Amino acid sequence: MSLLSFIQWNDLQHFETMPQPVVARIEKVNNSHELPLHTHPKGQLILALHGYVTCEVAGKMWMVPTHSAIWIPAHVSHSNRASDHAELCHVFIQASELRMPK
Repeated sequence: MSLLSFIQWNDLQHFETMPQPVVARIEKVNNSHELPLHTHPKGQLILALHGYVTCEVAGKMWMVPTHSAIWIPAHVSHSNRASDHAELCHVFIQASELRMPK
């Protein structure tokens, strides 16, 4: 059986409560939008598959172009703005499970 037979894509929006140490999801953005400052209990790797995303982390603005990624450690306040027609891969990783940058 496939993983998708157990987990619906909408459930991935609730990754913070999922017990798996690594959860990934693809986001397709039609119109540019910004997520205001927020944090996650898991670290977040954001990979721009198409388009770009800008992230504000610790008062610095980071530009993540296509085929590039940014690592945001768990509990670090950040905001994201995706470009029009962007496709992003979000990978959420439980920092206590792996040796990840802090």
